[in-house]
Amino acid sequence: MMDAEDLTVSDRASPAETDAICRAVLTTIWSDLDGFIIDLTDLGDTPDTAAAVAALAPYRGRTLFRRRPTQEADIELGKHGDADATVLEAVLALATRTQASHGFSVDLGGIAYGVDDAGTSCYFLLTAAQRTEVDGRLRDLGMSPDLLVPEP
Repeated sequence: MMDAEDLTVSDRASPAETDAICRAVLTTIWSDLDGFIIDLTDLGDTPDTAAAVAALAPYRGRTLFRRRPTQEADIELGKHGDADATVLEAVLALATRTQASHGFSVDLGGIAYGVDDAGTSCYFLLTAAQRTEVDGRLRDLGMSPDLLVPEP
């Protein structure tokens, strides 16, 4: 298992800053994740999220008896080739709007990305190199990396 730091978003961060932090973290770690699950409940009903939900349709399971799509997309990364970039764009559009999204890493031993309750609860497990990259992305956006803090 790799050495990594448990992080979260500072209470000082605005919703827009939280969204930017979640996007920066997810963009940075996406290629290191083995799987990603996102809850799509009630997200397909608005024009600004409908396209992203539709892009994730191939990753939705089916209920056992009704054969309807489930409310979550379960994405196995690294197995979909070129689709990963398209899927990442869809996930980024929903990152802080969903009730739950979680990214898993075998190398890190579990959840490396967890954003729940429309971005009000965030958890990230980042290696030193990933943290440096995220900090750079935040600086490029004119944000302070100090908004990403150790998990209490």
